[in-house]
Amino acid sequence: MTNLVNRLKKGYEYIIYPEMMGDISIELLKMAKYDEEENIIVHYSINELSKELGKAFVPIEYLSNPNRVDVEGHPLRFMLIHWSFDKGVTPEGYTDESATVETMKLKGLKDMREGVTFAKDIDYGNLTGYEFGIFGAYEIGDVPKNVSMEVGSD
Repeated sequence: MTNLVNRLKKGYEYIIYPEMMGDISIELLKMAKYDEEENIIVHYSINELSKELGKAFVPIEYLSNPNRVDVEGHPLRFMLIHWSFDKGVTPEGYTDESATVETMKLKGLKDMREGVTFAKDIDYGNLTGYEFGIFGAYEIGDVPKNVSMEVGSD
């Protein structure tokens, strides 16, 4: 656990994800929970990891649109976490970031950056609640904290 805390403290990336995803386990090696014999027993969800790490890992509401709701009728809210990606490449050609992107897509989420070069060019007003985004420390400033739309607008 100390290793993960140290990674998070040194991270310069951010992940924005839909609030409803916070309780879903993330099957990445760095999110693994081990037993006494170092066998993986389960993978943490973001919310579970937050409870375990306390102040070292606190998701915050970052991007929201009170005029829109998700498919379950909850206000459209996205959370932000500070993250750290390793830069190595596996023999299969995956990086830590590409594995994270693939994992999120397998969970049914869409990469809000797909087909967009700059964070400022994402159409934040038309997010549905099933998107995620990975942003660097500088470009996170181009992501609006709240998005306004007309009530009932698609």
